[in-house]
Amino acid sequence: GIQNTIAKLPSNISRLIYISSTGVYSQSNGEWVDEESTCEPQRPGGVACLEAERFLQQSRFSDRLVILRLAGIYGPERIPRMASIQKGEPISSPRHGYINLIHVDDAVQAVAAAGQYKKTPATFVIGDDEPVIRSDYFGFVAKKLNAPSVSFSEPEADSHVVSRAMADKRIRNSRMRMELGIDLKYPTYREGITAILESH
Repeated sequence: GIQNTIAKLPSNISRLIYISSTGVYSQSNGEWVDEESTCEPQRPGGVACLEAERFLQQSRFSDRLVILRLAGIYGPERIPRMASIQKGEPISSPRHGYINLIHVDDAVQAVAAAGQYKKTPATFVIGDDEPVIRSDYFGFVAKKLNAPSVSFSEPEADSHVVSRAMADKRIRNSRMRMELGIDLKYPTYREGITAILESH
């Protein structure tokens, strides 16, 4: 695990960047969240990320630590639910609630900027400029694919989709923009999805 990895690192590294997740937040009423918001993860992945963050904050590298809490990454070959949309299959998810995204190119840009960041330790939320309602996102992808209108089905009560969908939050990326100086190549899902599909 992360303990073994940290134990093997040389002491003279200048920066330690941990890629965490916005899954550490569990807000469920469409609230805006940022680096100062309460973290009470409900899903195993979010719990593991928060535990790793706290371990690193107590490690010998704590003074050189930059934590990046990434929103959902998308990019070429990684458009959420694209196959289902193309086939006209119902999306097993509530239609309402916000999703937060970041194009892989912009995620890489954030990691590179974190490597140069001087005011450590630091934590940043990494997401694009526009959290989007699920139905709007899937509808946009369907339109771009000339696919049928998207329909939704209720997920199984005990499925991971339900626990994921219960989180309904909007990521505020102000600190990322101001302190890391990130100029997003794809400020919203519209530019990102359009560029991906036009390149194919």
